[in-house]
Amino acid sequence: MNEDFEKLNRMSQSPVHQYKGVWYFWNETWDKRIGSYASKAGAEVGLEVYLQEIEEQKNNDINQLSELHSEYEKSDNDEWDEPYP
Repeated sequence: MNEDFEKLNRMSQSPVHQYKGVWYFWNETWDKRIGSYASKAGAEVGLEVYLQEIEEQKNNDINQLSELHSEYEKSDNDEWDEPYP
């Protein structure tokens, strides 16, 4: 329960933060520090790059799902409806 409180406390702050004299940012689930950076500006750039990578991965995942859905829609085969072994 203490971990939950600590996580909620972190989430009320900026994701870019200084810890023991070094700059970091929290990941998307606010449970892992990513860094270390020599400056706040460096951590902000690192966060921006990290967010772009997440966005690209999300878009790739959506495209893969769309392709699978298209294959399913084109298919006359009932194998898609069979339970996974």
